[in-house]
Amino acid sequence: MTSSPFSYNVRKIPFLSFKGFQSRFISIPPKPTISHSGDNVTFTWRYRLSQTDRSHLKWLVFGEWKNGDISTPLMTVLKNGSHVTNSRRVKWNGNKNAASFNLLSVTTEDDQLYGCKIDFGAFSVLDSVRLHVIAPPRIKKSESHKLKQVQVSLGESVAMRCDVTGYPIPLIFWTRDGKTVQNATKNGALTINQAQEQMTGIYTCVAQNEVGVDTYDLLLLVTSCKHQNIGVRYHLRGESNLYLL
Repeated sequence: MTSSPFSYNVRKIPFLSFKGFQSRFISIPPKPTISHSGDNVTFTWRYRLSQTDRSHLKWLVFGEWKNGDISTPLMTVLKNGSHVTNSRRVKWNGNKNAASFNLLSVTTEDDQLYGCKIDFGAFSVLDSVRLHVIAPPRIKKSESHKLKQVQVSLGESVAMRCDVTGYPIPLIFWTRDGKTVQNATKNGALTINQAQEQMTGIYTCVAQNEVGVDTYDLLLLVTSCKHQNIGVRYHLRGESNLYLL
C-alpha cells in the first residue's frame, strides 16, 4: 500500500452543475509496480465515495494509459456490477470500496502505463501506474537453429546486430575467442570497419541483466576470391560438426 500524498487527479466538467467532488482514492498501487514475466499482477485502487457521488457513479474503467487518460479500455465495471471486458487476461477482483484488476501471465510486452478511472458523469477520479516486467535477456535467434552468417567484402564495413528483450534493459557486449571485442552497450550492434580476412570467425553476442544472461553466435565471413573458390570450414563451440560454407 502506498501512503499519501496520492498523485491521482480529479477532473471536473465545468458546464455541468454538480455537488459533491468528495470522492477520492485512499490507496493506490505501488509506483512503479514490478512483476516477473509469467506472473499475475494485481492493481488495486481503494476509494472513498460520498453518498451523493456514489448515487451518480457511472462506471469504473481499467486500461492502458496515455496522455493523462485511459487510451485503451481493458475492462469496464458498470454500476450494476456487470463487466465489459476487452481482454481475456484481465479479471475483476474488486468490491464496492475497491477497484481491483488482475492482469494474467504478464510478459515484457505488458511493460507500460495502466490506469483506473472512476466516472461520475460530471467529474472523474483518475490514477495511473507504470508496470515494469522483470525478465531475463532473450536474444532473437534464427528459427533454423543453424549458425547465422554475415558476409562482408574485403575492405568494406558491416554491422552485426543483436535484437534483445528483457528488463531491466540488458547490456550487450561482443566477444571473439573468449576475448571482448566491444564493451557493453544498449543498442546491440557491433560494427566492423574495413574488414580484413583475419577478421573472419565466430562472434558471440552476450546480453546480460540482473536476472539472467543469453548468448548468440554469428559467423562473420570476409569474402574474397580465395574464400569463394575453396570454401571455409568453422567449428561451432560445443558441437562436433564442421560447417562447410
